Amino acid sequence: MRKNKVITYTREWAMEIVSFARSKGETRYYNLTGFNLEPDDALEADGVRRRGRIVATDGHRLAWQGYAPFPPDGKRGLIDEHFNPLEGEFPDYKWCLPGRPNIGFYVCRGDKDWLPALKTIARIIERPFGTLECDGEHVSVKLESHSPTVKVSLAIPINGGNPKPFKIGINLWFLYEAINAAVKSNGAGTWFARVSIVDELTAIAIDNDATRFYSIIMPCQADGAFCWKPELEQAEAA
Repeated sequence: MRKNKVITYTREWAMEIVSFARSKGETRYYNLTGFNLEPDDALEADGVRRRGRIVATDGHRLAWQGYAPFPPDGKRGLIDEHFNPLEGEFPDYKWCLPGRPNIGFYVCRGDKDWLPALKTIARIIERPFGTLECDGEHVSVKLESHSPTVKVSLAIPINGGNPKPFKIGINLWFLYEAINAAVKSNGAGTWFARVSIVDELTAIAIDNDATRFYSIIMPCQADGAFCWKPELEQAEAA
């Protein structure tokens, strides 16, 4: 039996969790190859912030992981993987955080086949762009490719929200990595990842609130974009 990974909630552990989301070498005005060290927004019962979080982004997705305790010296800002200070700025990302979702669903331990299947279909082609679609009761992840010819659909029940039919484009490998990071963040027996969707212009959120993991993925273009059923029917009839 494989032993569960011990959760330590150190800065090093948090950095490992979010490392999937940082840039792997792009040169931009903002330094996206490092990590941002900052205090957590949440306050303790006595009104003091004692937790920090590590944030990483490549411009198309973002992830943060909470850890404790926050350094007594209040050290914050851009750092490399060895916790050395970096020059440059980390982007002001809070403006793109999504608000209240219209639809949400969970990937959890009981859906043990769903995550490996998502990984498989996301690795079939070099650029794994697919769709999240909802028929009003289930959310489906779909991938279609003509080279090679592949059509795959993976469905999961909606947990809550306003389940109107929609269709939105997404990088399926980004989706897999974010959900997998939420799983690793928990590392114990009963893990889950919550996926929340607002609309076609708003980032898709993946989180595990129990472990203070949070990630967002910017949506990409899909046929019909994010359409409610009447609009989708009109587009298909055209």
